[in-house]
Amino acid sequence: MAGAMLDCAICSTRNWKPLEPVHEEDLQMAGAARLFCENCTRETFWLYSQHSEGASAMRRTAEPPSRANGTVIGEEQSSGTARAEPAGSGSAPIRAMHANRRIAADRRSRTRRVQSRVALQIPVRLRLSTADSQFEEVTKTVNVCRNGIYIQSERPYGKGSPVYVAMNYSPREPALTSEQKATVVRVDALAGTPAHGFAIELH
Repeated sequence: MAGAMLDCAICSTRNWKPLEPVHEEDLQMAGAARLFCENCTRETFWLYSQHSEGASAMRRTAEPPSRANGTVIGEEQSSGTARAEPAGSGSAPIRAMHANRRIAADRRSRTRRVQSRVALQIPVRLRLSTADSQFEEVTKTVNVCRNGIYIQSERPYGKGSPVYVAMNYSPREPALTSEQKATVVRVDALAGTPAHGFAIELH
């Protein structure tokens, strides 16, 4: 049976999970599969681990053109008109070093984007309790990642506000859902609607 190294989207536990064909299809198409988590003691959504083969494949699709001897293999080499540097010029190594840094930074950024968000609608309960405001609501995520969620709501969550998040919340079994401390790290205005988008980091 096939398998992969996966991370639980709820508790971030990393385990090698055997995968049925339906799970592999879910991971490829939706970016996550529903599997049992021993730590959460229930079924949760699992994402490819940063070091898994599946994640590596996803990263490869986002990587910039390959490099050879410090030169980007792109239009100049493919056309056979690669530009030569004057002999003794010290600018070529400097430009190559800057190019290496830019490509490395771009690669890390793209890798984070590939790994960071999976469009999953998971029922969640959010509870805010501050000196100025106290309320709770049950909603669904727009997307999730290993250490955060994104929701849309008309409630007044302020940037930096501490909230308590209960993932995979079920109103019929509220006692089985544990809360996690979290912080609102970004607030997005949504055109044409009174709701806002909220990026929430789980601790």
